[in-house]
Amino acid sequence: MSISASHILDHTPIASKLNEDLLLAYLDTEYRVYLPDNQTIVLRIGMENGYLKRLHQQYGASCSAFLTAWNPFSHQTDDLTNSQRQSQLAKNLNLADFKTLSAFGIHKNGDMSGEESLLSLGMNLADAIECGQRWEQNAIVWIGSDATPKLVLLQ
Repeated sequence: MSISASHILDHTPIASKLNEDLLLAYLDTEYRVYLPDNQTIVLRIGMENGYLKRLHQQYGASCSAFLTAWNPFSHQTDDLTNSQRQSQLAKNLNLADFKTLSAFGIHKNGDMSGEESLLSLGMNLADAIECGQRWEQNAIVWIGSDATPKLVLLQ
């Protein structure tokens, strides 16, 4: 997949300092959302997803964010620390009254370990950026009313 400005939102004060390999890895990741009925929705950057559009409608949401607290700034972190960070993220989103669904981000060819994640329904872009920055992420995935996931660069 080529890097296209149509599926990347750069919210850094200057041009992103992330290298092209990392950007390509984000673009080649499958962002999986686990539904309560044991079904899975697979999101891809830049690809509209009708299932997600229906999920937004079901929950009365016009947008959502795919978030993780794993591996701050893409530095491999031990599983215990990652799990503790992810639990705190889930707690914070719950306290803020966001409906969340379990999720997992994994590179499409499976040669990289994945990251536990959450889909936060109804989270606007500003809140999603703030959350990603708080949890020291290089990027987040945000989905607007068009149900097309976009990579939002934070670094």
